[in-house]
Amino acid sequence: KDRLADHADTVLFIQAFLDPLQDSEFTRQNVMTVSADGVVTVYHLHLATSNPTRHGGFRLGQVANIESITCLTSDTSPVSAAWCNSRTIETPPPPSVLYGGHVNGKVSAWSADGALLVELLGHTGAITAIRSLSTLDRLSESEDDSDEPDLATASMDASIRIWRVAVLTEGSAACLFILDFGLRNPVSDLVLLSPQELVASTWDGQVRFISLTERACSKALQVVMGQVRSICRWRKKAEDDWQIFAGTDEGNISCWTSGSFPGLTPNLPGAVGVLHQRLSWQGHWGHVISLNTCKDWLISSAEDKLIRIWDTFSGRLIVELWGHSAGVISTSVAWPLLWTGSRDHTVRSWDLGEIDRQMQETAAMELCDAQSFQYEVTFSRLTLKQLKKLAAEKKAATKGDPKQRGSARGRRQ
Repeated sequence: KDRLADHADTVLFIQAFLDPLQDSEFTRQNVMTVSADGVVTVYHLHLATSNPTRHGGFRLGQVANIESITCLTSDTSPVSAAWCNSRTIETPPPPSVLYGGHVNGKVSAWSADGALLVELLGHTGAITAIRSLSTLDRLSESEDDSDEPDLATASMDASIRIWRVAVLTEGSAACLFILDFGLRNPVSDLVLLSPQELVASTWDGQVRFISLTERACSKALQVVMGQVRSICRWRKKAEDDWQIFAGTDEGNISCWTSGSFPGLTPNLPGAVGVLHQRLSWQGHWGHVISLNTCKDWLISSAEDKLIRIWDTFSGRLIVELWGHSAGVISTSVAWPLLWTGSRDHTVRSWDLGEIDRQMQETAAMELCDAQSFQYEVTFSRLTLKQLKKLAAEKKAATKGDPKQRGSARGRRQ
């Protein structure tokens, strides 16, 4: 739908948020993009028009090596704790803090206008994933609790660090605890199930559930013998169990759940809260870099330049989106649009609403065809029975009437 080519480097992060100057109808949105050269661009999205307008931009912070940014997130991103339990509004509010990781292992926090707030030192390898642990309630409070974590960072140094970051009041940060996953086992992705529990994927093919209250891993799951590159969570209802989708470096996608499904063999026999593999399929022909969910869809992007949308129940391919000329790094959903950022330095939007309408039309046509086929089969069977019945009645009448037999004999002669 849109193609934005204002970036000079890989688009690492995309977030759509509501325009704070608008009324409660939420008719307008803003889209913020951050590229690897440290430039933040904000686009104003008019839902009634086709193309967004660029109305803001700045360079992140006052740091020496701005080109070393590897990953970013915000305190109100859909992958943060502020939004992990909310299912009422599909688009988050404007971010107040941006968190960015660097190649040298440093983590920086900036305000929404690009001012450097604090730097976090401790990791010795490139930062691979950052997740904000602050909730919407805590973001609005002025007092800080020294025991409550604010940030989780993962690195190529095979560790996860949990931080308490008082960026808005003191401009300070402290590492609460460290989780080490062994030598040469980088952490590739983090997903929050709640502000007290997160899921981490590592290059040894395992997915680990981490309790922030106990400060330890509660269970581990061997997903693949290769590397797990991306994970995401999904559930249909709030009372359902979480299902974890995992993407590997070989392009495979699998779904794991603790729910009861007939015919599934549990992983880790005898363990509490074991997970079952519900689905597994070949999704891409390259590293599955990003996994995202929207409604009952799974959105995957990979180094093969493709974005694919799958049915979360069956793993059936719904649609394949072509357009990027390099690997697709980041995705963000702001209904009815899907925004994607790529190594080709562009941002594209895709109309999910149109895809949904086409699916509904296709389903209605398939239902109509099925009903028509059933009617035709039933009508044909009834007609055949009627023809056989008429033929049998005519034959019986011919045998029982002498005049009919005589006339029939005369016709034969």
